[in-house]
Amino acid sequence: MIAVYEQKLEKEWAPLLGTLKCPCCGHNVTASISTKMRKKYNREVYYYVCARKGCKCNNQVIYVHEAFNSYLSNTVVNDLDKKVFESQLTKVFEGLTHESKLDAQRMKTEASKLTTQLKQMEASWAIELHPKKKDILWNQIEETEKKINAINKDFSNMEESILNLTNFLKYAIDLVYNPLEMWKVINLGDKQRFQNLLFPKGILFDKENRYIEPLTVNQFFIINPEFSTNYERKKRGLSHENMKKSPFVPGAGLEPAQPRWSQDFKSCVSTIPPSGQTNFITKKKIPERKTGLEPATLTLARLCSTN
Repeated sequence: MIAVYEQKLEKEWAPLLGTLKCPCCGHNVTASISTKMRKKYNREVYYYVCARKGCKCNNQVIYVHEAFNSYLSNTVVNDLDKKVFESQLTKVFEGLTHESKLDAQRMKTEASKLTTQLKQMEASWAIELHPKKKDILWNQIEETEKKINAINKDFSNMEESILNLTNFLKYAIDLVYNPLEMWKVINLGDKQRFQNLLFPKGILFDKENRYIEPLTVNQFFIINPEFSTNYERKKRGLSHENMKKSPFVPGAGLEPAQPRWSQDFKSCVSTIPPSGQTNFITKKKIPERKTGLEPATLTLARLCSTN
């Protein structure tokens, strides 16, 4: 049965769109929700699906993101010159905070106007003799004071957070040394810009080994060599357990293990499974071998016949 996918415009749950490529054909992928899986498991299952017509390649979002997080956690900045980086960040900070500085200036102007009005109202209240007018003025004074306090609070928060260059530099440098944390905290648009910076030509997802394979990596970043080597071993089937096995002792099936010098056979390792078990290639059950005087191997048969 062909899986049915439902398109959604909101793709906050699929931030790798535009960066992730189809491992089968190299085209861009789209993101969808499987309605079939929703009916089966009564929950939404998200997929990255190849956008090319006719290509059926798809991967669950959760597995792709786990691999992407693992890759980022093993990525570090390559030879960062802190002084040069701070100089560049300062320029970036000036551009990012331009609008905020204008907002801050407007706040100061508004607070100044309200303060002037407040002084005038207090002066009027002091000389007013009519009780009702005096109460009205007092209410106006209280409302104006609330407005001034709110503006001052917003301005103070802006100075401490948005307009604080020292905090910005520390925050940015801490994040750049930890790309995964940076990717987690930034919004969707910044995620995609960061991905394009790190992987200019995109990435592929190795479904079998659950590993992100970048087409190119920005030279500003480097990947942990051990992490990359482990993947290459896994890709070639050289797991840590297999690497520990002796290369001088071949595995054996029913017949005795043979030495590893040149023979007439293509392999010195038996591909015949034990009797009574299923052959995973032909899917047929191996009949039970007879016991008795019948030799188990051709080698033993020849020895018996010569004797």
